[in-house]
Amino acid sequence: MTSQTDRTAPDRLLDAFNLHDPSLIDSAVAADYIEHSAPPGMPPGADALKAFIGAFTAAIPDFRFDTELRTEQDGLVMVYGFAEGTLRGPLFGSDGTGQHGRWPEVHIFRVADGKITEHWDVIDKLSMRSQLGLPLSP
Repeated sequence: MTSQTDRTAPDRLLDAFNLHDPSLIDSAVAADYIEHSAPPGMPPGADALKAFIGAFTAAIPDFRFDTELRTEQDGLVMVYGFAEGTLRGPLFGSDGTGQHGRWPEVHIFRVADGKITEHWDVIDKLSMRSQLGLPLSP
């Protein structure tokens, strides 16, 4: 079972997005962090995650993720919620559209010794892309 301290690591990662502060990643993820849901071309590791957060929140400056449900079991913390924001700048090879969207996401974090060691997500990318005016790529 994860401890209360371990539960805060996922909060810090989500705060990095919500507060547009990639530096929070340093206190959230382990040195050998594995991102199982990385966008194509994203290298592994915390530095790449910080760069992604910077680019993502620059493109969606009002981005916000709100947790609706949270559970934990056997070193895993699972979060369900809604992300939302307005696409103002370039993202995933497309320019800003000025369109606002709200879409569901599930995040699963493996936590050990107060740090995230692995992350998986399930994001309704069809909903996200169509609402933000992004092309529906294969």
